[in-house]
Amino acid sequence: MKDAIENKNEKAIISALQTILNTDRSFGNGEFDRALKYVEDNVSGFMKPNKSETFNKNEWDEDYWVEISTSLYDGYVREKIDFLKKMSEKLYPKKEKTSPNYEGKGGGNNTDNSDSKNSKDIQYLIGLGFEIIKEGTTVIIKFGSIVINGVIEGTKIFADGIHEIIEKHKNDK
Repeated sequence: MKDAIENKNEKAIISALQTILNTDRSFGNGEFDRALKYVEDNVSGFMKPNKSETFNKNEWDEDYWVEISTSLYDGYVREKIDFLKKMSEKLYPKKEKTSPNYEGKGGGNNTDNSDSKNSKDIQYLIGLGFEIIKEGTTVIIKFGSIVINGVIEGTKIFADGIHEIIEKHKNDK
C-alpha cells in the first residue's frame, strides 16, 4: 500500500483497502481502521463527500453489505464505512483476535511440511504491494505482470510458487 500511496495510485489503494475489508468483515482486528487512517493521513482528498445517499436500514443481509462495500470502489465515503460497520455488528460478529504471521514462515507454525512452503499471510502480501483478489476460498494474487492462483484458509493463502515470487520481489527492490 505504501507504494500505491507514494505513486498516488488511487485504484491500488482502494484495492488494498477492499482486500483488508473483505478479509475481516467484522472490523474486529482493527486492520481496516489502521490502514484507512494511514491513507487519510497520507493522501489528501482520499475520502469523498457523501452524495446525499440514503441506506436501506431494513435490508441488512450479506448481499446488501457486498453492494455497499463494492460501491466504495467509486470513492471512499465516511457514511458508507460507518453504515458497513453497523451492518457488520449484526452480520459478522467480532471473532477472537489472532495475530497474523508477518515473519514469512507461512502456515503459522514452524513445522516443515509442503503446505507451509506454499503459504503466505494475506496481510503480509498486501504490505509488499501484492494485489489480492478474493472469490470465496480461491484467490488471485497479482504483482505487476505476475499472476498466480491460490486457496485461502483462515488468514493464509496457499499458492504454488508464492515464496519464490516474494523472494524475487525482495531481490528486485
